[in-house]
Amino acid sequence: MFKGEFFHTTSGASGFYDHQIEQSVRIDRASSSYLDGPTLSSDNSKKFSVSFWCKRSSIGLSSAGVVAGSSGGGSQLQFETDDTFRFASHTQMDTDPQVFRDTGGWNHFFIKNGPNSGDGAIYLNGNQLTLSTNTFNSSSGFFQNGAKIQVGTSNNGSYTFDGYIAEFFAFYDQTKSHTDFGETKNGVWIPKEYSGSFGSSLDFHLKFENASDLGNDSSGNNNDFTATNMGADHQVLDSPTFGS
Repeated sequence: MFKGEFFHTTSGASGFYDHQIEQSVRIDRASSSYLDGPTLSSDNSKKFSVSFWCKRSSIGLSSAGVVAGSSGGGSQLQFETDDTFRFASHTQMDTDPQVFRDTGGWNHFFIKNGPNSGDGAIYLNGNQLTLSTNTFNSSSGFFQNGAKIQVGTSNNGSYTFDGYIAEFFAFYDQTKSHTDFGETKNGVWIPKEYSGSFGSSLDFHLKFENASDLGNDSSGNNNDFTATNMGADHQVLDSPTFGS
């Protein structure tokens, strides 16, 4: 094992989990598949919280693998070509030198930011990571005015993830806690059903539970996403709690 490298070791036994996630969405880099959100009307608040589970299919990519980002190309949650993870905006949060080269297991990422430079944090499976860079400016929010949030890519398909994503939450102008979405059981970080509110009309929750409508927003805000280069076969029965 290389210094700073992380490998996932959780069990896939279905009876172990109180909160079941029965499916995920497969993002195929080769075909530039992704989900396209509605155009945002916001004030570019620096504060945000994002939670998701993912499993990578390939590592050492020739360009960034973006789990989610802006149609304008900024505010990207991405795996770098050296397999570190970054929130890349006008400035950024970097996990360097920690790298992520596991293609066999699910990992939970929780990212929050604002309101002040240095307030950002990235959590991996319940553990706060040490960041080599943690700065941003007035345009460093995840929700960018006049742009769309895109899950699986950024910049309209220019930088696409390759792998699986489950339970994607995003909250505008709010600081949530990683414990809202996961908990430790027998020493293992597992999914937890979110019981909080969606305090902004821009918040969304993608479960990918409807194969014919993969971008359906389950938050109640109807911030539905449109699937691009994706069909019903992109919903898969593999998740942090099922089929692993």
